[in-house]
Amino acid sequence: MTDLITTTTTATARMHATGAGPAPRGSAAKDYAICAVIFAGAAIAWFGWGQAGQRLGVLLGLGSVLAVLVTVAAAIGIRRTPGVPTMNVDPQARRSYLFWVATEVVLIVAGAILLNRSGHPDLVSAWTLAVVGAHFVPLARAFRLPILRTTAAWCVLAALAAVAAGVSGFLPTPTVAGLAGGLVLVSAALASMRATRR
Repeated sequence: MTDLITTTTTATARMHATGAGPAPRGSAAKDYAICAVIFAGAAIAWFGWGQAGQRLGVLLGLGSVLAVLVTVAAAIGIRRTPGVPTMNVDPQARRSYLFWVATEVVLIVAGAILLNRSGHPDLVSAWTLAVVGAHFVPLARAFRLPILRTTAAWCVLAALAAVAAGVSGFLPTPTVAGLAGGLVLVSAALASMRATRR
């Protein structure tokens, strides 16, 4: 029995040393803390973009203030959260992150160009929000963070609501995309901050 344990331990150590076998995982708490900063920082941008619709300015301004406060709190939380980010220890997760972020940027830019050329610049914000949400789906799998999948769904729903509002004339698309996108992201930031304490 002792020989079996020794052999297994040695084999496991060799696997990690040679890079064989599953990659080591980082700290989920640290990953959530980083997500909180990213979500809250993005929320600031979305509340700001919503001002382009020239409606609900006060509400969007209050959202921006809230997002700034959450960003500061989340940034402090990173320092207080122990552990190592998955990006630092899992090359596969790092490659996935870089690939999907690059894909996100390409899709946003290409979509914005097409929408502007086709005479629909007001839909760029909704398109961007949908792409941002969609790129969270593969990242949820790579980093094993369910909150990314949930946030993805809400971002896409918010983008659809923004398009519907714009088409119906209820509110400008950028206004709804900015307000709904900001609320989704700041909520995700707060949920991520709670997750670091579990």
